[in-house]
Amino acid sequence: DFFFNFDDERLVNFKLEDFATLQECFFELFGEQHTYYFDEIQNIAGWETFARRLYNEGNKVVVTGSNARMLSKEMGTHLTGRYISVEVYPFSFAEYLQLEHIEPSQKDFYLMASRSKLLGHFRDFLERGGFPKYLQTGSVSYLSSLYESIIFRDVMARNGLTNDKEIKELAFYLASNATQRVTYNSLG
Repeated sequence: DFFFNFDDERLVNFKLEDFATLQECFFELFGEQHTYYFDEIQNIAGWETFARRLYNEGNKVVVTGSNARMLSKEMGTHLTGRYISVEVYPFSFAEYLQLEHIEPSQKDFYLMASRSKLLGHFRDFLERGGFPKYLQTGSVSYLSSLYESIIFRDVMARNGLTNDKEIKELAFYLASNATQRVTYNSLG
């Protein structure tokens, strides 16, 4: 099996033509394989052509990514009939409890002391969120890079926006006022 992560700054100039070289390197290093795993491949323009060729040659191709384009309907037009979309979400509260090795019983939701503890865990969950990597590492820089990635790769690049200062301010405002009613006119 071949695994390759395209979320690497050294690949900033990687082009469609480079896929042939990459495949040759894989073959030279590991011999003939028939399963390819590509992470964050959507960062490379035209990657669908390469994936389709590998698939048409009888290989299994697994593509993972973390931005809106990977989930969009346009993905279906590039890989019609050749893909299965699996969306992975942050942890639910139940999954969070499982990660923290907390297994409440049915009665824990009714007993005052147990319920109080569960509410405390729920507050922690609301504050920390449900991203598994953050919950395991506590890395604030991970959350920051995730936020930047969503703003720049998903929102700005996907919509052709260029004024990053205003977009960042808008995102901060919306996140800071998540429980408030916000209208277009109120953004003034």
